[in-house]
Amino acid sequence: MKRKKIKSVWKEYLTLSMRERRGLSILLGILLFQIIFLFYLNNVDLKYPYPDLETVKKLQKEIEMEALTLKVIEKPLPEISTLHSFDPNKLNAEQWMKFGLSEKQSNSVLNYLKKGGKFRVKKDVLKIYGMNERLYAELHPFISLPDSFTKEKNQYHPKVKTSFELLEINTADSIQLEKLRGIGPTLASRIIRYRNRLGGFISIEQLKEVYGVNDTLFNLIKDQVVVNDNDVRVVVLNVDSFPVLASHPYIGKKLAGLILTYRKQHKRFESTDDLKNLPLLTDEIFRKLVPYLKVD
Repeated sequence: MKRKKIKSVWKEYLTLSMRERRGLSILLGILLFQIIFLFYLNNVDLKYPYPDLETVKKLQKEIEMEALTLKVIEKPLPEISTLHSFDPNKLNAEQWMKFGLSEKQSNSVLNYLKKGGKFRVKKDVLKIYGMNERLYAELHPFISLPDSFTKEKNQYHPKVKTSFELLEINTADSIQLEKLRGIGPTLASRIIRYRNRLGGFISIEQLKEVYGVNDTLFNLIKDQVVVNDNDVRVVVLNVDSFPVLASHPYIGKKLAGLILTYRKQHKRFESTDDLKNLPLLTDEIFRKLVPYLKVD
């Protein structure tokens, strides 16, 4: 019976005119193309700014395991009686380890200082990866740094009167920047663009991050500039969109994607320290980024 039906279909097809058969073939071709196209859409690996969720979970698990290991080997808090006044800018790795930091964390602090970083006020010590509120409270009375930083006119200790005024780089326009030795129109434009992406400079050391400002040029202009960081624009972790986050030089697209993924999973960031749970965020980037962050 089935064979008769198949033969009947073939007979009907063969009895169609050439034009009808051609139309039927085109229709079948279109149908086949649609099937292949739908299959491609369901299986193609589309690019998306958010990282793969499974990869993020795996990386987060590795970080949690590392944090767990650090907790196991964590040293007890130092005895108050053994503490004495100290300058965190002058401690070595062994001395940091006596305060309860791991060898890795102590070396991280030394690398930060070696690259030009500096603890200016007591609260800066809290930015150390691994430093918690309890340990900071124990160390606070013994840190030989001011509680707050006040810029004073005699901060630069000029020995003789200079023929130029110090230039505030967060408000300077391109014409003012071009008056600095070694700065032309192109470099002045780059400094302003980078300043806008950052939201403002908080240290003159950040000028080194501008393409074209090498050590020689920096040493030439560093005594001609000053930074007022009172109006620095901050990034709001629980509010800002992907483009806003990704445009910041210390965040970029990958880290912005991780921030949004964390926001989806945990609803919100409770503090800036929550960023330490993200993969790809190194201690150095975290220290540079913290002054530009707020939670809400």
